[in-house]
Amino acid sequence: MKKLLLLLPVTLFLGLVSGAQDIIPAPQNRTLKTDADRLIFTDKITINDPGKHFAEEVEVMQQYFRSALNIELDYTTGKAKKPFITLLQTQQAQSESYSMELGPKGGSISGSAAGVFYGLQSLLQLAQVKGTVISFQSQQITDFPSYSWRGLHLDVCRHFFPVSYVRKYIDLMARHKLNTFHWHLTDDQGWRIEIKKYPELTRKGGWRNRTMVGQYRDNAFDTLRYGGSYTQEEITEIVDYARKRHVTVVPEIEMPGHAVAAISAYPFLGCSGKQIPVEGMWGVFTDVFCAGNDSVFTFLENVLDEVVELFPGEYIHIGGDECPKDSWKTCPKCQLRIRTEKLKDEHELQSYFIRRIEKHLNGKGRKIIGWDEILEGGLAPNAAVMSWRGTEGAIASATQDHPAVLTPGSHCYFDHYQGDPAWEPISIGGMTTLKKVYSFNPLPEGLPEDKKRYILGGQANHWSEYILSEAHMDYMVWPRACALSEALWLSAEKKNEPDFMRRLTPHLLQLQKEGVNLSWSHYRPKYLTNISEHRPGISVTPSTSDKVVLEYIPANLSGLPIKKAVIKPDSLLETCTALGSTYKGKFVSLPGSGQVVFYSGPNYLQKDTLNVNFSLSSGAKIKWITPPASTKADAAVLVDGLTDDRPFYEQRWIRFDTSAVSIELDLGDENLISSVKIGQLNEPHNNIFPATILEVEVSTDGTHFTHLVPTALEATSRNISLRIMNHKARFLRIKASGIKRPGKTSMLFDEISVN
Repeated sequence: MKKLLLLLPVTLFLGLVSGAQDIIPAPQNRTLKTDADRLIFTDKITINDPGKHFAEEVEVMQQYFRSALNIELDYTTGKAKKPFITLLQTQQAQSESYSMELGPKGGSISGSAAGVFYGLQSLLQLAQVKGTVISFQSQQITDFPSYSWRGLHLDVCRHFFPVSYVRKYIDLMARHKLNTFHWHLTDDQGWRIEIKKYPELTRKGGWRNRTMVGQYRDNAFDTLRYGGSYTQEEITEIVDYARKRHVTVVPEIEMPGHAVAAISAYPFLGCSGKQIPVEGMWGVFTDVFCAGNDSVFTFLENVLDEVVELFPGEYIHIGGDECPKDSWKTCPKCQLRIRTEKLKDEHELQSYFIRRIEKHLNGKGRKIIGWDEILEGGLAPNAAVMSWRGTEGAIASATQDHPAVLTPGSHCYFDHYQGDPAWEPISIGGMTTLKKVYSFNPLPEGLPEDKKRYILGGQANHWSEYILSEAHMDYMVWPRACALSEALWLSAEKKNEPDFMRRLTPHLLQLQKEGVNLSWSHYRPKYLTNISEHRPGISVTPSTSDKVVLEYIPANLSGLPIKKAVIKPDSLLETCTALGSTYKGKFVSLPGSGQVVFYSGPNYLQKDTLNVNFSLSSGAKIKWITPPASTKADAAVLVDGLTDDRPFYEQRWIRFDTSAVSIELDLGDENLISSVKIGQLNEPHNNIFPATILEVEVSTDGTHFTHLVPTALEATSRNISLRIMNHKARFLRIKASGIKRPGKTSMLFDEISVN
């Protein structure tokens, strides 16, 4: 037998990624010529701009080429030494389109300023650098975007991000031909934009005295003063920085809801007039702008007058979402407004509020865009709708001949998990994978053909409740924003997911080299623990990576030094044998409980750890006495050896919509048992509650059962367990109950461990 391979460093498995660089988002039309015919430069690339039209674009691209590839763009407007790439200003039917031609003698990029800028972005991705030689494969490209609104949103209210990071964010947007930066500047948890007429907005409203930490269910807070804001000078600098990169900044000033920070600074803005603190909790709050107070409208109009001077774009986002009407229902001023304006109800009062703000902004030459709640009570005359609650808002807007931007939570919320939550940083919830983002189609199904022209495009949203750092924000955005860029650049029929994934790997390695903290979650292998001939093991199915390396670390039960072993399922059978394990196909048998570390993805850079704790019940047959909520529930997840905590929406939980649950287990053999433990969940805000009582009956024949009196019972929000005197059994009936909450409730269980 060959020498056992023990604890090999991962670097031994790392290989260099090779192959041609490619373009993300993919161009609409591209013709490649023979690879032998290449355009070659030495030391630097010469860009010739004879018409002197593109100095600003080239200046930005010089920074990108330098930081990404450590090469220089030599810019000239006169005669240049060949070879060179000529920039030509041409009139295009689409202002962001461009044409590119590269050949052994030189090349050209033609279009408007935005088009040439995007052509240079493609050139950056196509460059092959080896030493001092820079080369390009000969090709022709005709390219243009399918949608005019290709956006990314950034919430700086829940957590604040400095100017330096905002610049980085915009740079990465421009690199992917995204052109709209939606800057969420005000909310309950902080007011981030300086308004000179109202200095307390940032001095008081920009700071909070506590912040929610951990999962929402934990209801825990720190006691730290937290905040920050941008001066108008900083905002002006950011807007100009974005303009040079052909990115339009759309500011969001929330109204009439999400107004706690503003009201904390100026209490007269609320219905009660009372002083309230800046909110440190996540969620929706009843303190909103008073719609019956004319002073509120004077305040907002003054604020917007300063905002308009800072942001020259066509649209101002006014929020309009999640506005509770509770305070309006009891506010004398709001009720008087309803009667005076002959409004039907509080929904029409919100429409009145939005229409009044829109009229003011229209008078300033601007249009409003708001979340789809602005449809409630009637849409303002010139408003655009940003549809986040599915596609219905966009359909309603377009049907009424109003522009719409698609940003549905199902595909475009990047604060959601992107992989198995057991391996991901804490997130607000949901599941939006890279593939889900790539499948996004901004054109809603069922929209009449003559209304499709009102769909401007789409964007992804990054709410920052759980995004505490710049590195974390990077992780949540990239590479999902790569998929978004292609979904918004190409039409649905031109998208090609396998080809995108092929192009993505070298693209991500380049971004990582530039300091972007990427997520590699989409390369994570799928796995399933199971029992094979009464031996615990793991079945591993690679995802986009064609190889997986496993490192197995056995549980340290003896106190002796632990030997780790690397298992490479595609070749190292002798390693499995030496471990006392078996390998067959994609199934790796483990000798017992322990920790498994997966290495996968390009260069095996994706590392994930899985804790496996097998017990007598691992692989047991389960009989439902109490049926679960879903007929598709997989009983195997209760006995698969995985005990990692997972959010309630994960499929690895079994849900029961009742207050008492009974399950029968067949262990397969008689065993002496001394304890039973069940993993459970406590999510009160989702009507999910833990059991406090656990009862066990045992049998050796499956017919006659004996109730066991526990010697100890322990119930927590994470699990419930009991100990008993050693008792021989093959069959167990387990009953969990004792929920201390009346009304409709649910119970969620994970692993059943019998020892």
